[in-house]
Amino acid sequence: MPDSVKNVKTKDTLRDISDQINAHSRRPIVLTALFIAEANLHELAFRERTWPDVSYGLGQPAVKWLQIDGLEKAPDGTNLDTRDNRRLAKQWCWQAANMITYCAPRIDALVDRWINPLEALCRYNKPSLTRHENPNAANYQRGLNEAAEYTQAEPDEEEPVPTFAVGPGVLEAMARKNDVAMGDERYWSEQWSLTPGRDFAYAYSKESNTTYAFPKA
Repeated sequence: MPDSVKNVKTKDTLRDISDQINAHSRRPIVLTALFIAEANLHELAFRERTWPDVSYGLGQPAVKWLQIDGLEKAPDGTNLDTRDNRRLAKQWCWQAANMITYCAPRIDALVDRWINPLEALCRYNKPSLTRHENPNAANYQRGLNEAAEYTQAEPDEEEPVPTFAVGPGVLEAMARKNDVAMGDERYWSEQWSLTPGRDFAYAYSKESNTTYAFPKA
C-alpha cells in the first residue's frame, strides 16, 4: 500500500486534512504534493488573473473547466466567466473536503496513466505538458519533495527481545561490564553455574556468592 501522510495541516485555517487525504486517495503523497505546489497548503488560496486563469482552493482547478453543479455553461460545455460562477466556485473550492474528493480521483488516474508522479502532476493543469516541457515542473517537484516530509511509512515489526533466566549476582556482574546475557544461567555442579554473555562468560560460586567474569576468546 502506498505510504499514507500525517500532520498535513492547511496553513491558513489550520485544518488537519491527513485522514481525508488518506481515505480518498490511492496516491496520498502525490495529492499532498499537488496541494503544496498549487496552493502552498492554503485552503483559501485564490488566483484571479485574465480568464481562464481563475482558480480557487487547495487544488486550484480552473473555474472554466470546474465540474460541479450549479455553474452556468457556455455553448461548448465549459463554464462562463460570470460573477455568480466565480462566487459559487470560490465557495465550493474553499472547502478542503471538496478539493480532496474532487482532486483525488483525478490524481490517481493521472499517476495510473503516466506512472511517474512528476509527469502526472505536470499533466494535471494547463499547459498539461511533459515534465521536460512544462514550465511548472520545478514547482511540482518542490511539492513532491515537501510532501515526502509528511509520509507515514508502515513501522517495521520489531524483533522480540529474548529474555534469559539469570540470577541477581550474575546480572550485577554483567551490569558492571556493560554486558548482556546470551543464554540462561545453568548449574554444571551443585556449587557452580555458568552464564554466557555477549563479551564475557560468567562463573558463579554459590558457596562464596561471587561471580567471576572471563573474557571470551
